[in-house]
Amino acid sequence: MRDARGLMAIILAWSLAACATGTDIEGDADVGVETPTDTTSETAADAPVDTVAETPVDAPADAVDGSDPEPECPDADGDGVCDDDDVCADGDDLVDTDGDTYPDACDCDHWGIVCSVNAACVQEEDGPDCVCNDGWEGDGFTCTDIDECRLGTHTCDTNATCTNTPGSYTCACLSGWTGDGFTCTDIDECLADPCDTNATCTNTPGSFTCVCNTGYTGDGFTCVEIGSGPCLYANDGSSYSSGTTMGGVMVAMKFSTGAAVTVSRCEVFTGTTTGSNTTGIWSHDPSTNMPDTDLGTVTWAMSSTVDWQGVDFTTPIALSATTTYWVVWDPVGSSQASKQDTGTTVEYRGRSGTSWNGPFTGPWKYRCYCE
Repeated sequence: MRDARGLMAIILAWSLAACATGTDIEGDADVGVETPTDTTSETAADAPVDTVAETPVDAPADAVDGSDPEPECPDADGDGVCDDDDVCADGDDLVDTDGDTYPDACDCDHWGIVCSVNAACVQEEDGPDCVCNDGWEGDGFTCTDIDECRLGTHTCDTNATCTNTPGSYTCACLSGWTGDGFTCTDIDECLADPCDTNATCTNTPGSFTCVCNTGYTGDGFTCVEIGSGPCLYANDGSSYSSGTTMGGVMVAMKFSTGAAVTVSRCEVFTGTTTGSNTTGIWSHDPSTNMPDTDLGTVTWAMSSTVDWQGVDFTTPIALSATTTYWVVWDPVGSSQASKQDTGTTVEYRGRSGTSWNGPFTGPWKYRCYCE
């Protein structure tokens, strides 16, 4: 491409020089005007009366005073004048980058140079060239989108997501933040009072926390007075999925504390048969998202009446604030499953043997009482 533009520039410079000096660039020797072949001066006595001081009719007016004849040039733009614009046809956007009042070269269209639709024709020292637009890269003839998001060259805020677009990108603030994506400011969710009336809201970068006040327990969104009812629960009520029974598989239901509490009893909603059951609380293994260590389990005899059932722990179990645990139930086979048809979704796992399966989700039921 550079060699071609260099040759074009040489041809162009030669054409300009020829136009300025009258050099025969067409090879037809017709660069000036027709002059008489015999230039010997005649005296008035020897010359016929009608030819004295006669000027050749086909000679230009300035040829009789000894000046150079006006050159003939191709009239590319059709304006009847030999001028600089004749280097290119009219409309080809001549450019004078060096300020010498002469056009340096014609544009890309004149030379048949086809730039990419995502490039622009620019004037270089050796002629016109194609250069990819901002947000694109390549040789000007083929331009590929630059993925600023992948390369990390974007200017999105650290709390915003970057989305690549053809030749550019967009920024959008993350949840919990507000702004134009280039500058994001934390939203103080506590101003909207999202927590329980008996809880304290604390704003955090991009989020918030709710913790039940002293004397209350729960997840911060729902707090109950300690000793007045269940302190930890899911789907606490009397509705249940009738006819759904257990197959003897141990079930672990995941929950998180708000404030630090001491649990004295956990119950499940079951019945239809009798036999020995166990309920307990296990710690959480965050690396596997599974129950880890049994913190306390009790055995109790199931009643065939479908209702909330369970017994007090031998030793109350102390749970830390804002910590994840599991209520684990090992039921009698064919007993009523402790779940309802619709309700709050609980993450749970099943265990048959030594391995936990899942996780799964469903409207399982449990409730625990605190001291």
